[in-house]
Amino acid sequence: MKQELKIKVCEVMTREVRTIDSLASVREAMNKMKEYGFSSLIVDRRDTDDEYGVIAITHISDQVV
Repeated sequence: MKQELKIKVCEVMTREVRTIDSLASVREAMNKMKEYGFSSLIVDRRDTDDEYGVIAITHISDQVV
């Protein structure tokens, strides 16, 4: 029987997180991703009732292509 490899999220996650304001432009997001060498950013909440979000380079490319 083949044993399943169990890798925890904490073993592969990025510990250094970068955020961006939800009202920032896509260009600003792309520039920030390039500056930090990231392919995604956490979208910050505008107030305490909001949820955090994620924007990834794939989200942007899907809209362009």
